[in-house]
Amino acid sequence: MATITVLRPDHTESLPEPVPLAPREAPAEGFVLGLIANGKPKAKELLELIADELRARGHTFETELLRKPSAGKSITAEEATAMAARCHLVITGLGD
Repeated sequence: MATITVLRPDHTESLPEPVPLAPREAPAEGFVLGLIANGKPKAKELLELIADELRARGHTFETELLRKPSAGKSITAEEATAMAARCHLVITGLGD
């Protein structure tokens, strides 16, 4: 019969004081969020949920979606240039 060892990292010392987040500026009007779906199942849906969550937090922006044909294909230089020219920020998924 196999034995399972459970490791529990208990903190014996007090935790350090939290560090405040750096100040953030609200995105300018006309902000465009790029989404690159990496070709994996549900990648597009996951990225759209992230965009929906940002909208629910009060952010206003347009989205630009680029879908890769498969996870094994890279986006072309033209696609990357177009996304860089149009979008202020791009979110994509890597790995599994």
